[in-house]
Amino acid sequence: MNIRGTGRTTKQMETAPKGAIFVWLNSDLTCPRNIARKINREDLQIVAVSWITREHLLGRKNKIVVDHAAWLDVKQLAILIESRG
Repeated sequence: MNIRGTGRTTKQMETAPKGAIFVWLNSDLTCPRNIARKINREDLQIVAVSWITREHLLGRKNKIVVDHAAWLDVKQLAILIESRG
């Protein structure tokens, strides 16, 4: 089953809070940057899933949106949960 091209990432970007951090599934950020540009959401900070570390999230107030196709490991998920508090 092919889930690519359904518009889910676009919808996530469209509804993301202004200035949010958008976590993409890998280190090739060309596709999400092109989508963001196309829908005039260049305010989003697009990062790879590997960006999720305690050091990067320390003290940040930005909302974080994780792409629907991104796979987080247990450690990354725990870091995101901790950063919400």
